Amino acid sequence: MGEVIALRDRSSVRARVSAEVRAEIARAGVSQVAVAKAAGMARSTFYRKLTPKEERDAFDVDELGRIARVLSVPIAKFFATADDDPDGGGSSRLGESNPRPIHYE
Repeated sequence: MGEVIALRDRSSVRARVSAEVRAEIARAGVSQVAVAKAAGMARSTFYRKLTPKEERDAFDVDELGRIARVLSVPIAKFFATADDDPDGGGSSRLGESNPRPIHYE
């Protein structure tokens, strides 16, 4: 049989994606309320997803796509650090080099 690959804790990935969303909102200089409204999300739902505590609190791909359009950034921006090694090693689960994604702006 093949090698079993241990997956990272999904909650830390959710937290990193949400942190990137918060960072992009700050970079854009717009309010979270304005982004939530423009993305068609209830303010309470949007705030809950900015600080996810459970899997149901994570942004889904459609929501991330709408937020990316509102902020005029590629959706990949939200995953810039989500797959990085939390210890700074920068290697993927398979031990291969994991360079940062190319950002198309």
